[in-house]
Amino acid sequence: MISRRPGDRARSQLGRTRFRQVEWVSETGSTNADLMARAHEAGVDGTVRVADFQNAGRGRRGRTWVTEPSAALMVSVLVRPGPLGLRPPQLGRLTMALGVGAAEACGELFGVDVGLKWPNDLVPRPDDRKLAGILAESAAGPTA
Repeated sequence: MISRRPGDRARSQLGRTRFRQVEWVSETGSTNADLMARAHEAGVDGTVRVADFQNAGRGRRGRTWVTEPSAALMVSVLVRPGPLGLRPPQLGRLTMALGVGAAEACGELFGVDVGLKWPNDLVPRPDDRKLAGILAESAAGPTA
């Protein structure tokens, strides 16, 4: 039997993209907070941080967002806006673009019809129960 580490498949599939640095942890406070700290420390663009459990997850408007351990997959990606050519006023559109892309990917990869519930939730149709949420945060500064 071959022993695999969590994230090995993702690492192999993303190996030739800017998202090739995949970190998988069993628990963290918040994947977003982890990468926000890295952004201030010149973290690598495209770093993907995945956790099986967050004990201090956040949602919109500072709301707490916590699920049972191993009941959900928490993922954050460090993206520096420079290569995207986005200016700060345009960054709000990024959440919508990520939602559309994630919904389309669910359909193409898994055959699941997923829609968007304004402003940041992905919901499988027809039951409309939340499948995923998108929280985009930004940090100002010379390296963020």
